[in-house]
Amino acid sequence: MLTVKTNYAIDPTSAKAMDTDDLRRNFLSDGMFASKEIRLIYSHYDRMIVGGAVPENETLVLDRVKECGTASMLDRREMGILNIGKPGTVSAGGQDYAVGKGDMLYLPMGSGAISFSGAGRFYIVSTPAHTSYPARLLTLADAVSLKMGAPETANDRAIFQFIHPDVMPTCQLVMGYTKFHGGSVWNTTRGLIRIRNLALLLAFASLPIIVSAAINEQEVLEAKPQHAKVSRIVTTLFEHSHYRRAKVSNDLSSKMLDRYLKALDGNRFYFLASDVDNFEKYRFALDDSVRSGRVQPVFSIFEAYRDRVIERMKYSLEALNGDFDFTRDESYVFDREDAEWPATDAEAREIWRKKTKNTHRLPETTILA
Repeated sequence: MLTVKTNYAIDPTSAKAMDTDDLRRNFLSDGMFASKEIRLIYSHYDRMIVGGAVPENETLVLDRVKECGTASMLDRREMGILNIGKPGTVSAGGQDYAVGKGDMLYLPMGSGAISFSGAGRFYIVSTPAHTSYPARLLTLADAVSLKMGAPETANDRAIFQFIHPDVMPTCQLVMGYTKFHGGSVWNTTRGLIRIRNLALLLAFASLPIIVSAAINEQEVLEAKPQHAKVSRIVTTLFEHSHYRRAKVSNDLSSKMLDRYLKALDGNRFYFLASDVDNFEKYRFALDDSVRSGRVQPVFSIFEAYRDRVIERMKYSLEALNGDFDFTRDESYVFDREDAEWPATDAEAREIWRKKTKNTHRLPETTILA
């Protein structure tokens, strides 16, 4: 049985007017893993398709999907399939692939009908494609592994890059997952900011798949010689090669600071008002900094941001050890874009208490970010 749900693109103005139920309907994709069914969500963001197939020792066939507008789903698309359940089999292009738990299968454009069988629970991600690359079954041994975090901050983890340019060629699909070590948890404190590319987050059992950047709090942040060179080149190109021929001036410097802070902390969860006041010294200095290649102010701002993220994460972990009173009449504000920055650490901790209380449980869902 195949069911397809369509999620239409939502403009920022409409999103701000949505309540919790509306946000969940438009951005939260749950219930994808149903017994003996294939369930897909077709998103108008990048025309990405995400879904689940649960054959339960029967055979499920995925071929024509009306929303794709082609005779077979993969006529103009590529696909990544991750098995999050027991061993199963995926058949496509005349090949049978034995896919174990945690294995990932890449299917290129033109693979034809796909059959799912066995006891696996298959997570499906598909994107448009312009050419065909070889199909490939990837195990953990094939993935590029990156060590991140530390036990002391409860984010000791390894990132495994499976469908990735360092492993194999694809048109545009990238997939991998993060595995957490003992005593570590998923850090949801960093919001994802995406303009042209879509991120999918799937959480299941103790094995989350995260397509996003990670922050390593142990890394020393400092400007390097290549950063100065790039900064000077980009400034020159911006002023002389961009069609607007805009000048990197004090006016642009002010806009740069506002947009940088919004990109880092658009919901005003992390910085204190005193942090933002301290950054005011850069308001009319960033133009001179990027022109000369002295980009340390940008690193200083990000380092302050990173320190605040770690503080908020540690408090959130402490809050999880307590008991939340769900009979208490209180509200949590999701959209703080127009709110004041927290004036004190106590005010910030109260915001994070509510945030942690609101998100302390994470079901088997996919979030479009």
